[in-house]
Amino acid sequence: MNGGKVMQISEYYNQIWKCGRCGYCGGGYLEDRCPSRFLGRFESSTARGKLLIARALMNGELHPSPELAKRIYECTLCGSCETICDRIIHLDLVDILEALRADMADVGLGPMPRHKEILDWIKKEHNPYMEKHEDRVKWIPQGKDVSGQSKILYFTGCTAPYRQPEISRASLQVMDAAGVEVLVAPKEWCCGSVAFRTGARDVGLDLANHNVELFRSLGVETIVTHCPGCYRTLKLDYPKLLGEMPWKVLHFSEFVEDLLGRGKLQLNGRIDAKVTYHDPCHLGRHTGVYDPPRRVLKSIPGLELVEMERTREDAWCCGAGGGVKSAFPDSALKVANERIKEAEQTAAQYLVTTCPFCRQNLKDSSDSSGGHLQVCDLMELLARVI
Repeated sequence: MNGGKVMQISEYYNQIWKCGRCGYCGGGYLEDRCPSRFLGRFESSTARGKLLIARALMNGELHPSPELAKRIYECTLCGSCETICDRIIHLDLVDILEALRADMADVGLGPMPRHKEILDWIKKEHNPYMEKHEDRVKWIPQGKDVSGQSKILYFTGCTAPYRQPEISRASLQVMDAAGVEVLVAPKEWCCGSVAFRTGARDVGLDLANHNVELFRSLGVETIVTHCPGCYRTLKLDYPKLLGEMPWKVLHFSEFVEDLLGRGKLQLNGRIDAKVTYHDPCHLGRHTGVYDPPRRVLKSIPGLELVEMERTREDAWCCGAGGGVKSAFPDSALKVANERIKEAEQTAAQYLVTTCPFCRQNLKDSSDSSGGHLQVCDLMELLARVI
């Protein structure tokens, strides 16, 4: 690779060789934990298989190929394998899998063709949805001023502003009800999650550097976002790549939980319904935020929260992450179908999540099957009871 040198995965050489090959990361006797194993049933679909690929690449026993790259990119990077591995021996499996993708990109075998189209647009208009940059703020209600001097920045991300503006508007409604003034920055760019997850680290770094410079120029003290992909990238990736940041990064569920706890937000309406909650991978397994969304849901009068069989760190992935929805849409839908079936078994009327990307893929699945579930974001539900 790259003239005989393995660059990115060599950083994890010791971890890769620590793998005991137990196989639990791919499900083992728990085959309902790994979406890639569920889809492919190949050894190379599992984290163990990919670590064996990494060993062979480092040893020169295997050479990069289009088929090998495709197998590496078919993973949603949900982190279920890492959670299982943590119970036996800790390996940074998601980081290793991302490094493998970066190596594929370095030798021209990655990202996947659809990813490359998206990345080309990101470099041009700073979003992955083939939209104009200036349309990022079109969702803001007419007459609403979010350009003030607030030290709280609402980082909107790309998915909600361009594809699900109702989530962004609901988020502003909740902030208004709590008397919280937030700033929305028209010069915000994509956080870079798409680039980092698909191995295009140079693109991701360009985006990160722009955003960090923007945050500093605005003098923000707190950044709030409803997107777990943005949350993970701002909270974990930026400091890892660019050094310690002076601001606090919060997911909206954390921010709202604090507002409720301090009596700053009053919920005056009711939702008399049974609700189940889907843990987004970036918010749950990647960053450990499990309780705030549940506590916020339980604070809504009339609402009954019922859990699915697989929940919290063992939650089933929605199927969209890691670039799978864009490059392998049929696979993403198959994984989502499993989650919809599980949600329907709870007899809930609502399937609530805290990720616009999960919301979209789960809704696509529910709509395609003619299901009765109403799939929505936590902020949409809150906006109905303030």
